[in-house]
Amino acid sequence: MNELPGRRKLWGCLGFAVAVVVLVFLVAPYGIRRYVRSRMSPQQLALVEKSYLPPEVPASWAQVTPIAPDVHKALDLVNVEWKSKPALSGGMKTGTPGKRDMGAISSINTKLAAINTGTEEDWKTARRLVAEDSALIAAVLELGASPNFEVSALDQPWGGVSDGVGFLKIQVAVKLAVTQARLEAKDGDTSRALATATAALGLARRHPASTLISQLIAIAVNQIITRAISDLGAQTSDPATLRAAIATMERMRLQINMPLPENVYLADVLGNLRALKREGYPVDLDFSKPMNYLFDQNVDSMMRYPEWKLAQLQPGDPLRVQYEELLRTRKTQQAPFSIRAALGNTGPFGDVVREVLLSIASPNFTEAATRQKTAEAFYKLTQIGLARRLAELEGNPSPQAVKDLVTKYLPTEPLDPFTSAAFRLNPTTGAFYSVAADLKDNDGTLSYDPTNGTLSAGDIIR
Repeated sequence: MNELPGRRKLWGCLGFAVAVVVLVFLVAPYGIRRYVRSRMSPQQLALVEKSYLPPEVPASWAQVTPIAPDVHKALDLVNVEWKSKPALSGGMKTGTPGKRDMGAISSINTKLAAINTGTEEDWKTARRLVAEDSALIAAVLELGASPNFEVSALDQPWGGVSDGVGFLKIQVAVKLAVTQARLEAKDGDTSRALATATAALGLARRHPASTLISQLIAIAVNQIITRAISDLGAQTSDPATLRAAIATMERMRLQINMPLPENVYLADVLGNLRALKREGYPVDLDFSKPMNYLFDQNVDSMMRYPEWKLAQLQPGDPLRVQYEELLRTRKTQQAPFSIRAALGNTGPFGDVVREVLLSIASPNFTEAATRQKTAEAFYKLTQIGLARRLAELEGNPSPQAVKDLVTKYLPTEPLDPFTSAAFRLNPTTGAFYSVAADLKDNDGTLSYDPTNGTLSAGDIIR
């Protein structure tokens, strides 16, 4: 008689356990997922849905080759020159020989930006910086001249450490090269100045499957150089120099202004996996599998890569100390919290975590795509400006449409990347313009300023 209550109790416990399992592993994830999706925009939802499908990218993107020897050599030279030139920061601020802290780099950028105001004190600062860092400028221009260079060569696997060339170093060195070009123009040698500026264009090359940060840096470098070329081209009176600049820009156009992938959320995932594969880390770039398969490898590598990298380093390699310290810090600070456990590809909450991360990242991807089109518009309008200047020097009438410059000065008609139609002309000012990110035609009277926000009002005018 006593067995019946015992069995009932056992079955009750089992039923409760099953209910808890169903609640935790089925109902809760489903409810959380429904709630998260209800808070997403249609654009974010579309992004999430795509993540469950195979990526629509060329199979060639899975082929990753080591960094070419000439690029390695040029990168090493840039790194050596960077470390040996403390004058950029106006003195060491980190206490570590050869290193500059973020405050120092911010100071450099401020000084270089101030040069555009054109005061004599600013130009003195420019001359000092360019003179003291002439070897760094030469090194970065040599890097850009390498046909094998692309900004994604600077991508480092997430979770690793590096003492090599970083994006910030490239951007500061590019600003110095552009400053040198502006000084050459100020000294009357506008032909040399334009040649120096166009020589830097190679530093904006990128692979479409590079990380988002490398793409944004390439876009920024592109705009820094393009603005300088536009200004210097207006000052140049040598037709041969202008023709050479137009030819260089046309040759580099596809390598610099290639569009971001249609599935732009792939950027960081593919870029990081390609960087891992370049180092020899075992990753599977199988594009026949859903995007989440690649996403999970990314997350997994964040925990596993440092241990793998440490095992590859030879005894006595300076990087060993940094990786050992990284792993020691992780064990001390992250023992109770495992990134892999929280974000890994197993468990009922895996899809929820992925979808939340994608929805958070969605605005950044949209921002990158807009910046890309903005940079492309500036680039094409600069080509048009050089062609107009050349036509003017040869005594031809001012063009009433961009197509008037085609064949004789431009090989094809550049189109507005925001509309895929012809650039428009303000008949009063004679300036060609793009309708820019807001897609509103302001007749070329309101100038777009990205410092007011990527989607701010105004037209891109050149």
